Amino acid sequence: MTAYFLFILFLLIIILILITKNKVIAAKNKQLEEMVRLERASFRRLITYERKASRFKHDLRNQMLGIEYLLKAGKTDAGIDHLTELVHNFHALEYDFTSAGTIWNLLVECKISEYRAEYIRIARQINLQNIGSIDEVDFCIILGNLLDNAFQSVVTAEDKKIRIVLTQDKGFLYIEINNTCTRANSAKPVLNIGDRVDHGFGLQNVQEIVKRYGGKMEVEKLHNLFNVRIIMPNMIV
Repeated sequence: MTAYFLFILFLLIIILILITKNKVIAAKNKQLEEMVRLERASFRRLITYERKASRFKHDLRNQMLGIEYLLKAGKTDAGIDHLTELVHNFHALEYDFTSAGTIWNLLVECKISEYRAEYIRIARQINLQNIGSIDEVDFCIILGNLLDNAFQSVVTAEDKKIRIVLTQDKGFLYIEINNTCTRANSAKPVLNIGDRVDHGFGLQNVQEIVKRYGGKMEVEKLHNLFNVRIIMPNMIV
């Protein structure tokens, strides 16, 4: 009887442990899903605003020519009205204009501008014309998280450097982001993605997206350098 009672008690303990563990995993997954949802919504807004800016720039020349014609024709009031409307439309845009040809290029340029304001030296090798079948929002989430993690890690380093590599070759897209950092751990060069000492859920989000596209992600921390390398199939569509 005692053995039976102990067995039942043991089973109950195991069940409680499993329930608790599943609740923790569920809560963590829910948090990750919420973060991805918020990031996707943010980048979709950025894409919308960038398209608005592109349309505004496209129409700007014609509008200026129209205003010039009105002023030369002595129709000053009409010219001023059109100019006022133009200024109003300009201020209605949520983001500044950019000369970048793609939304992910815009993202990189914005991040670089922010980092340089913190006296971080940036080196970049970008030779990427087409992200192919990779969703534009997913690609922005990957780059945004990698760059934010690099920034969070490099700000405490004595020698602040970030290197960005985006290339493609033979049907594959390559991403490499490395940065200097202060914590060395040569005995454990490859970090667990869930390690939140220097990097958080951002890398988990990146890993999930990379896996979805059949890619591979490597995270390495050696001496004073943190490095993330990603390779993904890049099917041009």
